[in-house]
Amino acid sequence: MLALILQLDQDVNPLFPGGSDRDELERICSELNSEASGDRRHELRRLLNQWQEVGQDLAAMLSADAALKKALQEAFRPEYFAGNGPRARLVLTPDKRTVDSPSGWAVVRFAAITLNREGHKLRGPCAYGPCGRYFVSKRESPSLYCSRRCCQAASAVRHRRRFLEAERQDKLRRATAAIRNWRGRRSRIDWKRWVCRCEPDITVRFLTRAVNRGDLGPPPN
Repeated sequence: MLALILQLDQDVNPLFPGGSDRDELERICSELNSEASGDRRHELRRLLNQWQEVGQDLAAMLSADAALKKALQEAFRPEYFAGNGPRARLVLTPDKRTVDSPSGWAVVRFAAITLNREGHKLRGPCAYGPCGRYFVSKRESPSLYCSRRCCQAASAVRHRRRFLEAERQDKLRRATAAIRNWRGRRSRIDWKRWVCRCEPDITVRFLTRAVNRGDLGPPPN
């Protein structure tokens, strides 16, 4: 069970048993990216999206969501333990009734992220659509992609989209010019077939879709 240990002589920053702050974030990322987490993953992703929408401004987020603030305040049960020598520690243990529900589980994990000294480095989902994974950034600056591979793949997709859009605009210009020529002729050929004859790489389907989308005006009857 997740437990947060607060050492009162360390600026009230959490220490996570079994690993560093980054280790704990990586563990939570695994849960965020795992299909096995089911509804719990969905709830945690919802909270993280809400957090990102306000620029990770936790005060603003809780000010706008009183129910979440109350849930976070009631999610843990503190236990006082004597340490070695004169010092003590508080262990915050999630209330069992809280973690039994997907929303409660997500609240506990979200609390762990916001108490983590590197919690602001948790990013996601990866901006490369087919990936969509959450990840822990290695830099302080915002990261959109979980890896160089996803960054390169997204760049290739953007390049491909620009290429296809430029090609589409070129076809529209040539189709428009061909329609003007058709207007000046007395032809028994349908205007779409006339355009396709003038511009062999333009299809009837392309012209139909362009007209339906309002990108191309057919000749007047």
